[in-house]
Amino acid sequence: MEAFLAPESEARHLAKNKEINGFRALLCALVVAYHYGGIYFVRFGAISKLPSLYPNLIIMVVGMFFLVSGFFLSFKSPWDFLKSKLIRIYLPFAFAISFVFLICYYAGYPKYIFFSEWGLNFLVYPLAMGQANYAAGNLWFIVYLWVFFSLYFLINLIAYPFRQKINLVPILMGICGVFAFAYRYIVWNETTVSFAHRFLDMLFLGHYHSYSFLYLGYALRILYESISQKAKWPYILGAAIFSAAFLSFLMVNLYGDDHYHYGSAILFYGLLILFVLALYHKLHFFAWGGFQLLGNASLWIYMIHENVGYLIINSFYSIDSSLYPAGLYLAIVYAYLVGLLLYVSEQFLHQRVSALKIKTAKAPNSLP
Repeated sequence: MEAFLAPESEARHLAKNKEINGFRALLCALVVAYHYGGIYFVRFGAISKLPSLYPNLIIMVVGMFFLVSGFFLSFKSPWDFLKSKLIRIYLPFAFAISFVFLICYYAGYPKYIFFSEWGLNFLVYPLAMGQANYAAGNLWFIVYLWVFFSLYFLINLIAYPFRQKINLVPILMGICGVFAFAYRYIVWNETTVSFAHRFLDMLFLGHYHSYSFLYLGYALRILYESISQKAKWPYILGAAIFSAAFLSFLMVNLYGDDHYHYGSAILFYGLLILFVLALYHKLHFFAWGGFQLLGNASLWIYMIHENVGYLIINSFYSIDSSLYPAGLYLAIVYAYLVGLLLYVSEQFLHQRVSALKIKTAKAPNSLP
């Protein structure tokens, strides 16, 4: 842990890992397959619910997305962090909820939200506090990721004045992580859910154990940095205990409290092994160009695939169940093609803005 407690250590940004990026493409594909091959039938009434094994498995997949996000956190400065998250998370999210809402609202998606709730979606926090319904259900991932980033931002602000002497962020994150684990066991004696209750649920309860995965990812980053920076063995041991504690918290939540199917543990540890191997560049096939393209676009594919994909599938399935494969094929084409186009458009805009900034910076000053 010595390496991560050093001054300015929170600002260390890991270089892009192509194999981790390819790993994201695999995770995204598994989520799309689950929604189109399972949840579609629940949402549109063909079956009442899926066997518990399948939701348990997909939570492990989404959980790995959270773990990766927690692992790659960094904080150079308040403005740098805010700008990065606004550009890379919030603006795509805002576009996605608009894109999905307008299509679903005018296409007659069953039991859908109205314009007032769509507006609340832009605020993000009402969604996490259960005060509004989602434009697309799968966007809960972005919402709780944003809440976690908000808490991480506040912790960094608290620790910022001391950054030249020590990095207090891991200590404060550890305290928040322990509280998030313990929070599940707090009993609220309320007849009506209060604002404070909703607010603390948002910060520490999350959805589908999202925070447990995020804190575990952050703890594993500390262990990785301690080993990479060749910290003294007591610090490496401390980082290992820190990581083991958060892994234990996750296992207690999943299998002690919520009784997840044991098969999900096999998938989780399998994906965790793949993550570690990719981290140390042992899975070269994930660096292939196709995986890179899909990994880069995975956020867009994830955000826009679900509700609109369901409408495409249902436009065929409602005519005749035998047409489901045709609807499924077109929904997959839609999700990946539109997701890739949105990613390419985003990159083009970033390049144009960057070029404009460089051009403006090089322009001679016209003032006397």
